[in-house]
Amino acid sequence: MRLIITIAALVLTVSVWASEVININSATQKELEALKGIGPVIAERIVQYRESHGRFSTIDELDQVKGISATWIEKSKDKLLLSE
Repeated sequence: MRLIITIAALVLTVSVWASEVININSATQKELEALKGIGPVIAERIVQYRESHGRFSTIDELDQVKGISATWIEKSKDKLLLSE
C-alpha cells in the first residue's frame, strides 16, 4: 500500500512540475528541458541565443533559435512566460 501511495505522490509531483510555466528570459537549461519537445541541445541553444542577443522581447522571437518552429511556439505558449 505504501508503494502505491509513493508512486501516486511521485506521479502527481511530476505532473505538477511539468505543468509549470517557464520564464524564457531567466530559465536555466534544465528548466527549459522540462518543456515538451525541448531537449538538452535546443535548451542550450535558447540559453546561448539569450546570452548573445539579450532578453527575448516576444515569445515569437523564439523562432530565431535553430530547431524551434512557429508551430511549437504556438502549441507551447500556455507554458511560456516572458518577463524582465
